[in-house]
Amino acid sequence: MLGARVREPRRPFIMSILVIGDVMMDRYLWGEISRISPEVPVPVCKLRETTHSLGGAANVAHNLVNLGVKTTLVGVVGGDTSGKTLASQSSDLGIDTYLLVDKHRPTTVKTRVIGNSQHVVRVDEEVTTPLDEALSKKFKETVSKLLPKSTGVILSDYAKGVLADEDTTRWLIAEAKKAGVPVFVDPKSPDWSCYTGATCVKPNAKEIREAAHREGLPSDDISGAAKALREKFSIDYLLVTLGADGMRLVGNDRDDHFVNPSREVFDVSGAGDTVIATFAAAVCSGASPEDGAHRANVAAGIVVGKVGTYPVSADELDVALGHSHHRTTKLCALDEALHRLALWRSDGNRIVFTNGCFDFLHAGHVLLFQEARKLGDRLIVAVNSDDSVHRVKGPPRPILPQKERLSILSAIEYIDMLLVFDEDEPKRLIDSIRPDVLAKGSDYALNEVVGRDAVESYGGEVKLVPILEDMSVSTILDRLRKDGA
Repeated sequence: MLGARVREPRRPFIMSILVIGDVMMDRYLWGEISRISPEVPVPVCKLRETTHSLGGAANVAHNLVNLGVKTTLVGVVGGDTSGKTLASQSSDLGIDTYLLVDKHRPTTVKTRVIGNSQHVVRVDEEVTTPLDEALSKKFKETVSKLLPKSTGVILSDYAKGVLADEDTTRWLIAEAKKAGVPVFVDPKSPDWSCYTGATCVKPNAKEIREAAHREGLPSDDISGAAKALREKFSIDYLLVTLGADGMRLVGNDRDDHFVNPSREVFDVSGAGDTVIATFAAAVCSGASPEDGAHRANVAAGIVVGKVGTYPVSADELDVALGHSHHRTTKLCALDEALHRLALWRSDGNRIVFTNGCFDFLHAGHVLLFQEARKLGDRLIVAVNSDDSVHRVKGPPRPILPQKERLSILSAIEYIDMLLVFDEDEPKRLIDSIRPDVLAKGSDYALNEVVGRDAVESYGGEVKLVPILEDMSVSTILDRLRKDGA
């Protein structure tokens, strides 16, 4: 069994959810296409960057831990480098990881080639046969030990073998019910008898039509089919995802339609994982299923506005639930930021980076963003977290909490991406992002700019941009104190 050290959680745990299912690695090959091969009439993609992210059940777990949930992951990988990498990445994210090793199958890897910002081809490495008897026994023993410690269970079936034996799914739901633990299912089997007694099943439109057809139900009426399937198999709720039409929550004497938030769609990869994770986290924390579905719908809207398979963050979701949708797409976790940067760079964009606390936003900050944006095609703004501001500025700062600062910054048109850092200085972000231009206000001297050496070491530039004189948070606070004296 593969596992690694578990990183300290980012925020206090409010519950513990066990994720069981098909884990996989999503690999992205980013490149540029400028010619056709002379050998055969296919495009030649010049590779610029390779990135990896967790997929399948591992992406569900990633979403949960990002939402502040204590998360345990059980799955199967091959005895290969990809399996070890998947285990290490999961554990480093704070996921309590239990990955059984099957030497007779490879770790499931989906490789996507992206040229000039377009998906060119996907290559899958996988074996989808059910687990053998010995591994299945070990799998059940592992789950049996973990189940009593859980407040919820998610079954993430991608038809890659872990849940291929429908009796295994029946056993998992029965064991969870014995322990009084709710079960949330992302289904693949058209035979829904194996989901009998589940708390929630989350099919998409295609999956519910297939299940309805198998049961001899009209498949053209999704709402009607959902009600009939829910009743037949004693499922508390069906959360049906409908793509651009949002989702439906079907329960006892209710059928709620949640309209998809209007936004630009970049990639739908991983949106279903986000839905099941967000819904389960909400319900297990005591929210109503209706509130959970609303939160899941908003979270899915955030994810489809990103590139690749990435989890929604708690900060993004908080902002999205309280503010208009266009503000949320700018806030990124670092792994998502690196993938979005690869896309921007494949389009030839010049990346500008600046940072600050931006506590009590004023006209000087807006001028900084305006002038910095002129130095390139995309502006990334890194923002000190509340803890970081408190250490750097001292009490009683920050005046505005992180959530409010991010909401205001997200509305500024010159900013293309927002990142949050907990350290006192953004050295780690600068090393990871490698901006073409590092911009700071002209109240700094060049030798005072954090990250200057790193940026100049690879040929980047450090620029000081004009600022408004006598305009700072400190001067504004001093003015307010004098006026109030």
